[in-house]
Parts: sequence; C-alpha cells; structure tokens
Amino acid sequence: MSLKISCFGCSQKLDLSEMKPFSRIKCPVCSVEIIVPKPFGNILLEEDLGSGTLAHVYRSMDVTLDREVALKVVNDDIDKEMSDKFISEARKASNLNHPNVIPIYSCGEMDEHDFITMQYMDGGTLKRKLSKGVPDKKDALRWMLETAKGLETAYIADVFHYNITPATIFLDSDGNIKIGDFGLSRIAHISEPLLDGDDLHELITLELSHYISPEKLSSGEQEITGDIYSLGASFYHLLTGFPAFGADTALENCKERYTGPPKPPKKISKQISIEISDLIMRMLNVYPSERPQSYTEVIEILERAPLLTKGQSKTIVSNQKPISIKRKEKKVLVVSQDIINREVEMKSVGFLWYVIPILVISVLLLLGVAHVLNLSWYENHILPVFQNFFAQLPTLSTFVTTLL
Repeated sequence: MSLKISCFGCSQKLDLSEMKPFSRIKCPVCSVEIIVPKPFGNILLEEDLGSGTLAHVYRSMDVTLDREVALKVVNDDIDKEMSDKFISEARKASNLNHPNVIPIYSCGEMDEHDFITMQYMDGGTLKRKLSKGVPDKKDALRWMLETAKGLETAYIADVFHYNITPATIFLDSDGNIKIGDFGLSRIAHISEPLLDGDDLHELITLELSHYISPEKLSSGEQEITGDIYSLGASFYHLLTGFPAFGADTALENCKERYTGPPKPPKKISKQISIEISDLIMRMLNVYPSERPQSYTEVIEILERAPLLTKGQSKTIVSNQKPISIKRKEKKVLVVSQDIINREVEMKSVGFLWYVIPILVISVLLLLGVAHVLNLSWYENHILPVFQNFFAQLPTLSTFVTTLL
C-alpha cells in the first residue's frame, strides 16, 4: 500500500510505503523523528497506545478534519454480539455533552473492524498520575469533583459506566478531567456471577479487583450504586496512594470486600478531612443501600471540602453574614431598652418638676385668699394640715435630688 506523507518538521515529502507501521525513523533532511503511521480509512494510526479486553487504542490523525483523535478498534477475538454492544454504547455516549466527558466523534466499521473515534487526551490518565506518586490533595479533590459531575450528566442521560477506575479517568492538556469509555468494556456486559467461592472470572485482573463492586462480583448486576462504589475506590486510591484493598491477588482482593471495611483515609493522611474520609467510606460500603444514592450527594459534599473552598472569602463571609446581623440586632435591642428605661425615668422627673411648683403655688394662693377673707374655719381646720405637711417635707431641691 502506498503511503506518502510530509515531514512535520520541514515539510519534506517522504515515501513510507515500505516501512513497518509504528516504527520510528528520522527525516533525511531535518532529522526529526517520525513514527510511521498505519492507514485506516481516512485516519492515520500514529501510535499504538495498547489494548484492553475489548479494543485496541491508537493515537491517530483524522486526515479529513486534520484533527488528532483516539481511535478504538474492536479486538479480533470479540464476537459479533459483543461488537454490536460496543457500537451501541458508543452511540449512546456520543449524545453526552459535558466538559468532563470525553466527546465521541464517530463510530462505524472499517475493513471488517468496528471502531470509534474520540477526543485524544494528551494529559494521560489518573492511573499514570498515581504511578508517579500520591497527587497533591487539592488537585485530587478537584479531579474527584469533576469526575462526579461528568458521571452525573451521564446518569441523567441513562448512561452507565460499569468500569470506573483511574485508567478510565483522563486529563486534557490543561489538567481538566474527562471521563470516558462508558460501557466500553467486556465486563460491563456480563450478567452472571463473577465470583463463586474460589472461582473468579478470568476478566477480573488484579487492577480491576481494586475497584469492582461487591454486587457485580456476586451477581453480575449493578445499578448506579455499583458505579458509585467503583468511584469511591478510585477516590480512595487517589487520595491515599493505596488501593482500598491491596492483597497480592485478584481473588484475595475480591474476598476482602466481604470481611470488613478498609482503613479510613483519614487515618492514612491527616490532610484528608473527616467529611471526605466518611464520604469515601460510605461509597465503599458493602451494602448498596448504605452508599450515597446519587452523584449529586457526592458532589455536594466534595464542593464543601476545605481545600476546595479556601480562597473563596466572599462566599464564606456571605455564609456567616446572618450570624453577624443577629448579634448586632441583639446588641441594639439591649441598648434600646436602656434608653427606653432612661426616658421613662426622665419623663417621670420632668412630670414632678411641673406638678410640685403648681401644687405649692396653689396652696399659697389658697392661704392668701383665706387670710384676706379672714376665713376662720379654713384657718382652724385646713391650714394646720398644710402646715404639718410642709413641716415634714424636705426642701424642694433635696426632694428632686433624691428622685434623680
């Protein structure tokens, strides 16, 4: 087959027809290293990225659209029924439109091989991140949150994943999470028990045994809570650097789920908050009914994580504002009551200032009239009463001072 390309370094025309696909050569003009591509319809397969149980993956170039893509080609040993399910799941996932979901560009058949093309994620996977050590906790929490948001969108569209692991959670060149491979695994389409005593299905590898849900193992079936379990197992690994169950064999790992919960993440790293630790432990509960029942619940808890809310001072102040207002109102009410009491006292004193002079003047006038008119009865009976009253009354200034 004729294969002619242009060197991306110097645009030199090169005939690679006799070269082995994926071999590396140097341009004779500029010495830039070139990977010999393999034609696949209007797509050039540029790099072999490896094979899973269902499909082989290539970094590719869509020649028609001049766009780098990831191409998945169904393995030769996959039967027609399984291959049809592969395409069916790809079509369902292609309807998802969310920043945290890998977009699927096309699917179909070429040279008797079913395939799909999707966005190429040059940031790798969380599995690759874990191979380099424990990620920064803030980055890990952000990745967890973005993953949950992508899965929530898929669930609303009735799209399940069935194989959530760090290897199916990807990063783009800007470090943003995109989850892919919805339903694109053979294990997703097996509806019979995968663990029976000491007999474990051949598809359960050591890696997969870290994340698969107990109900999927025991019955082959699972609902959204099964995906939530796998997500929790991925979160556990991401935050602690260790799988929740870390036995040496897949069989031992699978059995450990039924013997008790793993060590809480909080006891492994003090940087992990108790809320996040408790969330992950709930997600890993062996009983589906005891786990969070939706991604929304997971998202709400993750959004409150201290490491993700640091620096959001405006939000924090806003949340505390009602408390401050209440305290101020209480203070104002106390002060206002003091003022009211003081005003009542002042009004009472003011009232006395008016009444006492009027009373004194009235008595003096009466006495004066009685004296002028020579009212003996008044002098003999009424006057002694007033004289006795004033004899016992303190001076006016002393009386008023006492009131104040």
